[in-house]
Amino acid sequence: AGPAGIASALAARNAGARVMLVDEAPEPGGHLRWEVPDFDELPLAPVPLWRSALSESAASELDGTDIDRLMNTAVWGIFPNGRGHFITGAYDAANDRGARISARAVVVATGTRDRAWPVRGWELDGFFTERQLLQSLHRELPPLGKRYALIGDGKATEQVKAAIMITGGQVIFQSVDINHLRIEGDGRVERIVDRSGPVDVDAVVMAFGQRIDPTLAVQAGAQHTLHVGEAVPTPFITPDGATTIPGLFLVGEAAGVQSARWAYQHGERVGAAAARGVPAHEPVEGIWIDPEKPRRPFFPPPRDRAILIDREEGVTLGQIEDAIEAGAWDINDIRRTTRVGMGESQGAESLPVVATLLLWRDSSIADERLLARPRPPVRPIPFHAFLPDQAEALANHIH
Repeated sequence: AGPAGIASALAARNAGARVMLVDEAPEPGGHLRWEVPDFDELPLAPVPLWRSALSESAASELDGTDIDRLMNTAVWGIFPNGRGHFITGAYDAANDRGARISARAVVVATGTRDRAWPVRGWELDGFFTERQLLQSLHRELPPLGKRYALIGDGKATEQVKAAIMITGGQVIFQSVDINHLRIEGDGRVERIVDRSGPVDVDAVVMAFGQRIDPTLAVQAGAQHTLHVGEAVPTPFITPDGATTIPGLFLVGEAAGVQSARWAYQHGERVGAAAARGVPAHEPVEGIWIDPEKPRRPFFPPPRDRAILIDREEGVTLGQIEDAIEAGAWDINDIRRTTRVGMGESQGAESLPVVATLLLWRDSSIADERLLARPRPPVRPIPFHAFLPDQAEALANHIH
């Protein structure tokens, strides 16, 4: 229910389809709910501190329509049944129950995730990615004068700076040199250290923007390749968002469309295509890689063997390098050997780092060795929601 999802739902409904909109958040708007507007648009009210005009207008378009909405509901898997329909597994957190949704077409509008990269100490309390900080500031105002260190540059960094200033904080350190930074503290952030020495801070924010999140489309079986710059999978799609699976579409920022306004326009096109049944994309065979042309992601790999690559599973760079030296052939071998990417986030932060390590070792490495296989559930859910029909009987049997 971000801009692309809302536009797709409205376009499909206008084309005569019955539509259900499913979103993890309690209200529509997607990441626009956290976007900082221009200063002259800021309200004087307390939390929530700001709200995007585009978010408001997009969400208000749903009012008065007969589009079904399931908010607070996470989609954990999409399964083509081979007969022109999909079964979508979902978990309604508000009512603590599972749901199975049958549909002729599914539009995946899952947007992006924060682009994070390992630094020493990023596992400490008080470390935030961009959206984590913005959401935190919406929920609760921090103490005045809170001191922040900022890692990053560009638009994302300016958004974070504006949010910190609005809430009475101060940025006292900023750097983009992630290979020469470390964060220190006893359980939580106390200081950040670069080549010039330590700086006492209360929080560290990493703001390098976002990377696409097409995980659900990949899990459903859409043919895909590697987005080398981001070191994440990206499905093949037509301009209408059609994937290689009939009836499965990918839209908006999850498909690489930049900016909310362009994502909304893309959503209008894709929603109409889904309603009228645009043919699937033809499979793409024989992707040729030029061994003479190095393929490099945006970030160089970390060098400190003690640095945590997976904060959830506690996997270090040294463990991953040892697995590669011991013969781990591809990213899935490394996962099985080290458990990197096996945590709650399913490797959203850590697997791009592993792919980057492999790419820097061999720039001509085949894509299939760099692509992890997403397995359902792609979101953490209670066991009783995974098997709603059998859960009660199974629980009784266990007891």
